[in-house]
Amino acid sequence: MLDLYLPEMNGLDLNDELVRSASRHPFIVVISHGEVPDATHAMGKGAIDFIIEWPLDRDSFMAGVCKAIEDDRQRCSAWAKNEKVPARLVALSPCERQVMQEMLEDKSRQQIVW
Repeated sequence: MLDLYLPEMNGLDLNDELVRSASRHPFIVVISHGEVPDATHAMGKGAIDFIIEWPLDRDSFMAGVCKAIEDDRQRCSAWAKNEKVPARLVALSPCERQVMQEMLEDKSRQQIVW
């Protein structure tokens, strides 16, 4: 979830930074006020949803979160079917393999970082 108006940069700029760092995750843009061009721009950048309600409507928000999770699940499934994946897994260092194993065990980032 990204706020369109953050103090240091806007949420879409933050998403651009994440994409540049190879971190691609679905995102929802939340704003307490906005206009159609803001929503159009956010959706063009890949936002799953654009919520202009404050306070947030729980049902609308949860529907967006569920859609984001499903989109991410489908993206990950497609990536896993990619023929290059086995070669990439073989190339992992022992440390990378350990981190991957701990992620698969659903450990939190704080538990994995040493």
